Amino acid sequence: MAAPEVRELACEMAGRGLVLKVNTESSPTLAAQFRVQSIPNFVLLRGGIIIAERTGAVPQAEMRRWFAIAA
Repeated sequence: MAAPEVRELACEMAGRGLVLKVNTESSPTLAAQFRVQSIPNFVLLRGGIIIAERTGAVPQAEMRRWFAIAA
């Protein structure tokens, strides 16, 4: 459900930020590192430090606000 929104945001943010989709079943170590317990799970990092996290579906407008926070 969130994949099309994330894909569109990734295209929109090209060159300004990096948007990644991670398959937690194929990357269980990464999922454990970020304590992912529910999907979708969003993590915003700046300089390798978590500055925002959210579990559950998120409107694309809110995802855009995250980039504004990180800037």
